[in-house]
Amino acid sequence: MESRPADARHDGGSVTCFGGTREPHENETECARREILEELGWKVGPLDKRIELWIGPASSPRSEPRFIATFFTADAPAANVPLYPEPGHTILWVAPHDLPSTNLSRWHRAVLDAHAQSPPGLVKVGLDS
Repeated sequence: MESRPADARHDGGSVTCFGGTREPHENETECARREILEELGWKVGPLDKRIELWIGPASSPRSEPRFIATFFTADAPAANVPLYPEPGHTILWVAPHDLPSTNLSRWHRAVLDAHAQSPPGLVKVGLDS
């Protein structure tokens, strides 16, 4: 996870997962691999698609939910693998028992709670906007 700078464009001052925007030629997995390499300097191993996050407008229940992001799980890098976060960002290793007291963004709190409480396989998480 990463601690975002207070002046970050999104979720400043909170703890989030690494990620970014998918390029037109990429599938979800290719995007995740590229973003992890760009943001951490790490060539990640196998990825498991785990969570889809959808946001629905609370003011209009007839509107369709909007897809926000896909979250993957992967094995952590070995202790001797150096990681290189983007300037101003700090890498955090957060143990599962420490997640409740971690200043997670709203979206990341919902995704990690769903991951912890769900059986293996793809989970779709929905939040009101």
